[in-house]
Amino acid sequence: MLQDCRYAVRGLLRHKTFAATSILTLALGIGANTAIFSIVVTVRPPDLLTIVPVALLIGAVAVAAGLIPAWRASRANPMTTLKAE
Repeated sequence: MLQDCRYAVRGLLRHKTFAATSILTLALGIGANTAIFSIVVTVRPPDLLTIVPVALLIGAVAVAAGLIPAWRASRANPMTTLKAE
């Protein structure tokens, strides 16, 4: 396990842009999760005007998280991708 962590840290140190993007994405995800959780926890169950939009927002984010990478992958040219590797 320790060897895997060292390998991951070395990889992140080698690729600074990837490391910065990963850390920024993780920070945004944690911040969004905290914000949504604080909204949901303070809402009483009968307050449907808040619960429904939050549920729709979470669903939309989940759908986008799956569809956007799939859409980008479908647009990639397989021959170009194979030549790059």
